Amino acid sequence: MTAATQLGSRVLGLVLTGMGCDGAAFIRQSGGIVIVQDPDSAEADGMPMAAIDACAPDLVLPPAAIASAVTSLYEVIRTRELLCGRQLTAGARIA
Repeated sequence: MTAATQLGSRVLGLVLTGMGCDGAAFIRQSGGIVIVQDPDSAEADGMPMAAIDACAPDLVLPPAAIASAVTSLYEVIRTRELLCGRQLTAGARIA
């Protein structure tokens, strides 16, 4: 079972430099959030371009901006979980 299937909107996918396809479209279809590295900043832009074409990602950012975006999204999700009286998935944290 994939994380997207199991956790739906609670999944965050990051697509970084590389070639080929990825699971970004499935994450979006499951209600998750997808952040893609800006293809102009990627050493190999195949995977970021495939994700952009396949799933209309939530954010397309250069690597320097991805960490702060993930931290901000984590705080939003954490607040939403706390307001709804739910706990974050065991082990979910930002290092």
